[in-house]
Amino acid sequence: MRDLWAMPITLSDFEQSAHTTLANDVFAYLEGGAEAELSLNQNRAAFGRIGLLPKLLGDCGGGHTRVTILGKPAAHPIMVAPMAFQRLFHAQGENATALACAAQEAVMVLSCQTSTAPEEIAAIPGRRWFQLYMQADHDSTMSLVTRAVACGAEALVVTLDAPINGLRDREVAAGFALPDGVRPVMLDPLPQPRRPQLQDGQSVVFDGMMVFAPTWKDLTRLIADSPVPVIIKGCLRPEDARRFVDAGVAGIIVSNHGGRVLDTVPAPVTQLAAVVQALGPEVPVYLDGGIRRGSDVFKALALGAEAVLVGRPVMHGLIVDGARGASQVLRRLRDELEVTMALCGCATVAGITPDMLAPFEESRP
Repeated sequence: MRDLWAMPITLSDFEQSAHTTLANDVFAYLEGGAEAELSLNQNRAAFGRIGLLPKLLGDCGGGHTRVTILGKPAAHPIMVAPMAFQRLFHAQGENATALACAAQEAVMVLSCQTSTAPEEIAAIPGRRWFQLYMQADHDSTMSLVTRAVACGAEALVVTLDAPINGLRDREVAAGFALPDGVRPVMLDPLPQPRRPQLQDGQSVVFDGMMVFAPTWKDLTRLIADSPVPVIIKGCLRPEDARRFVDAGVAGIIVSNHGGRVLDTVPAPVTQLAAVVQALGPEVPVYLDGGIRRGSDVFKALALGAEAVLVGRPVMHGLIVDGARGASQVLRRLRDELEVTMALCGCATVAGITPDMLAPFEESRP
């Protein structure tokens, strides 16, 4: 019989259990952030500086967490963020995550660097979006789009905050490299652009890498050619968000890539309200980064998010117990959200308003 006291309950429990299982280099890949990891740490810490102001005597009988995500009904506002190479963490990889999402009625965003073919995942019920890194040429980008849409993708999540890799010192120090049998199955077949021959005085970054980075022209062409809505991930500036929407984007994900690309950028939750205000109520805005409690979900919704995306915690569940572990993580977040709503006097997500938040400063001995 399993020791009930040893079974993980909270997301923190799953995180600790996962860390005892992972090899050091894979642990560094999953948990590491850019450079000194200041943004990585602030993603969580920022939620702790936001307090709750409950409304008393709220009529919460018959309450629920149902919302609308990109125009379609959803059981709750908790989505699974795109995460690469999930077969690093469990033999079933993305298939197990898809099963967990199906069990918990969560929208899954499949990574462009999935280690499982999307055709396999398509056999599992559930709503899915596809994360897209635009390629060096439009034809290669559209081949990814066509394949993803054929496998059921309802939207493209175009990630723009990582045109090149950030400097992840912890990962480099650990010597992480993809093991045999784990590869980006959608990217491998694509033709790779020929790298420029650098001349003396030229920059590896600006003259070697950034020549292939996407531009506004590339984005507008993608929006025009995409058969499904385009959502931008990685936006932190309200003026950028407005410009994206003017170009035809269907939604914005406020995110700093989990603190993995550029250090000292602000925690997404600190930028959320400004982006929501800039876009108004007609454009859906989502939050990605730092969610570890149902109360964090509540705070993001109070600041105007339509839904939140959760990344590393789902992988912790996957590591501990496969699809069942990932499902438990999602269920725990939803349970905590329901308790927070009830204790704050909110019967529905529509009742979660900005006036239910206040600054909070933890006192320390």
